[in-house]
Amino acid sequence: MSDTYGQYRFIERIAEGGMGEVFKAKLVRGAGFEKLVAVKRMLPQISSKKGFAEMFKAEARLAARFNHNNVVQVYDFGQQAGSLFLAMEYVEGVDLGGLIAMLKSSDATIPQALLLRIAIEACRGLDYVHRLKDEHGQELGLVHRDISPSNILVSFEGQVKVTDFGIARPRQSGNDEWLAGKLSYLSPEQVCGEPLDRRSDIYSLGVVLYELLYLKKAFPANGVDTEEILCAVREGHMKWQSNNSIAPGLTEILKKSTACQKAERYSTARQMQRELESCLDKIDSEDAELGRWLAVLFPERSESSVVMPERTILSTQPISPVKTPPKNIIDNAKPKKALKRTLLLALPLLLLAALAYWYFFVPSSVLLKLQSTPSGALIQLDGRTLGITPMDKARLPLDSQPHKLRLTLADFAPYEESLLAKGRKAIERKIVFERLQRAVNVKSDPEGASVWLNGKKLDGATPLELGVLDVGVRHSLRLEKDGQVPIEREFIITEAIDEPLAQSYKFRSLYARLKVECTPADCDLYMEGKRQKGKSPYTIEGVMRRRKVTLTASRKGYISREVPITPGQEETTELKIALEPFSAEAVVDCAQAAKLTLDGKPASSPLKIEKLHQSARMLKISDKAGNNFVMRAKAQQIKNGHGRFLTQLECNINASPWAKVFIDNREALATPASKIKLPAGKHRLRVKFKDKEPPLTMHINVR
Repeated sequence: MSDTYGQYRFIERIAEGGMGEVFKAKLVRGAGFEKLVAVKRMLPQISSKKGFAEMFKAEARLAARFNHNNVVQVYDFGQQAGSLFLAMEYVEGVDLGGLIAMLKSSDATIPQALLLRIAIEACRGLDYVHRLKDEHGQELGLVHRDISPSNILVSFEGQVKVTDFGIARPRQSGNDEWLAGKLSYLSPEQVCGEPLDRRSDIYSLGVVLYELLYLKKAFPANGVDTEEILCAVREGHMKWQSNNSIAPGLTEILKKSTACQKAERYSTARQMQRELESCLDKIDSEDAELGRWLAVLFPERSESSVVMPERTILSTQPISPVKTPPKNIIDNAKPKKALKRTLLLALPLLLLAALAYWYFFVPSSVLLKLQSTPSGALIQLDGRTLGITPMDKARLPLDSQPHKLRLTLADFAPYEESLLAKGRKAIERKIVFERLQRAVNVKSDPEGASVWLNGKKLDGATPLELGVLDVGVRHSLRLEKDGQVPIEREFIITEAIDEPLAQSYKFRSLYARLKVECTPADCDLYMEGKRQKGKSPYTIEGVMRRRKVTLTASRKGYISREVPITPGQEETTELKIALEPFSAEAVVDCAQAAKLTLDGKPASSPLKIEKLHQSARMLKISDKAGNNFVMRAKAQQIKNGHGRFLTQLECNINASPWAKVFIDNREALATPASKIKLPAGKHRLRVKFKDKEPPLTMHINVR
């Protein structure tokens, strides 16, 4: 193909997708000047959609800052035939996706020294992007977010370059709630929608190197549900092969870079680069030359990648020396014919000399140097796009008519100027953009709230005019009012129009309401030990939101219940508490018992005594020596200080012969003893008969 696209001539399409396409092209200028570039063109139907167009423009502004050997350079940006485009450095080579595919089809593997070289160069490019600063010297905190085999290029000369910053964002941009990137190379924090930093790119690079080393994906996507891939990434399901041929330390580097918890990874790409370099030093890499190896792997492409540059000449006609005719011809020629021949020979030379003088010494344009603060502004001259700032190689035609210069940058007022070139002196402009502004006001329901804007408290209360604020800047707003949950919001003004931007917020009460329905209806209800007035259904006002409270429902003859509850955002939280009728039992375990009876009937240990709440039960335990222990017990309810009814066993005990009884290691009781209280729970009784060792021991669990 050979289509003209503005000042570019397309040679072939080298990539395409749902949003755009990339062409190998030539930048064509006057006097035979041509430069090989790659043109990334957004499809016209996509360019018309604001969201995608803004993303493409953001990529252009971002890429204009890059200037590093391991990052693809961007030369030009503009709009042509209804579609946005980027002109970028053309890398004659292959991406890692194509390299991996070739290795698989050739049943070959990459020498580990070359893999380490690729990894080191990719780390250099990533570290540069991560540390990139703005015009004020502040780090942008960029995160590529789409590191994958197709976005790491290797030229046939052995250069490694990171490309495609279409979804790159600063880490503080707050846009991590939506999923972007290629599934198999997403980091766990991308999958979980957490804020991203440079360690996310380090993880993705580790996954790419894993695939290059083992020639298989760490998380295969073909034939697998998306949810399965996301779960595998979140849980860190990567299979590592034990292979003695792998360079010492390489597997440990890849495992650290792909750790599921980002705190366990390298904190910077430079740290990872240093460990890769240390690993490379330990292996023989003298003959490992990347370009030479690629020439063997891609013989047909590497041969065509190195060509002689085209010459630029003033004329396409060769200039041959004039041969001297034979003497007899000169002597016999007439003077007029000789003069005519001389003129015919001299005229082309004179014309060529005139053209050369005009080309080299008579300027047709002057140099135009443009800088802006902030940089990345779109430059247009007479409606034609030249590129983005900073630009120091633009040309302004030298004629008598002024030319219209226009610079535009999102969220800033456009800059316009009429320029007229005079003489040969270059024209320089350093433009400081003025940010657009818009009036903003705020109101609240209920009114009368105090307002903080960007950390500063304002005079007055809602409704309130905030004044004129900058467009495209993140502003913070805080509203406070007694008895209401404070409101904290951030907003960005997206357009500058005359109508004020109205911000409206509705408060939620700081307190919630509880509505509790009890069964039976005549239950008493306590909150944190305080008796609530009224009867079921109870309505409790003024309960602090997001603070746990404990409700206790109780009634004589029923088992009390404690219910913890934390009111949420709802105005009213409803709750039902049902009580069960009171019942009590005890389990007695005595391994030393020779004979055991309950109400005169034989029994065995352990013994479950039921219905203690209905009537008293009599338990008799005899040991092998003929000593007897008798306990008569009945359960009852007692009420504690928080309104809760608790189970308690009241016992009368006796022994034959006389004995001392120790309950839970307390002071001994001498038999007979009455009205001994055993609360709900586990107890240990030791009965020491007169002149008898060891004592009789039993365990009683009251419930």
